[in-house]
Amino acid sequence: MRFLLPLRLLAADRIDTHLMAFEIYYRKEKPLLMLQSIKRAWNLQSDHHHLHDCMIRFKCWLDEKQCELNPHVASVINAETQPGCVEVLESLKDGDFGSCEKEIEDYIEACRAKFPYANAFKTPQELPENQTDDTPLQPKEIDLTQ
Repeated sequence: MRFLLPLRLLAADRIDTHLMAFEIYYRKEKPLLMLQSIKRAWNLQSDHHHLHDCMIRFKCWLDEKQCELNPHVASVINAETQPGCVEVLESLKDGDFGSCEKEIEDYIEACRAKFPYANAFKTPQELPENQTDDTPLQPKEIDLTQ
């Protein structure tokens, strides 16, 4: 993996660099580096067909290996993936995928199991008293440096 660092530094503006990095990290089972590669590739070209393949493989890998992950690694991955789940929920509610009330309920239930403390997936009775329907569900980005 030593050869990969100079490639990632010198060719950071090419999506193929990050897609190849994902492939290497996927084979080595390095979840945080896989996620980093996906995020960097997404920032360069979010509609690239191979990127979507990598995202699906990462999700399947996570579903299979989630219980084996170090708790600290799992918490970072959860923090990084939660905003994407909120965006999907907002799209479902906005009708971007057509009328799908049953799917919205199923999606909320699945997300509530994965993110039990996220307000976005709580029922109105579970929300704090000062939270209204006009309050944004979650910030689009989470700043982990604070």
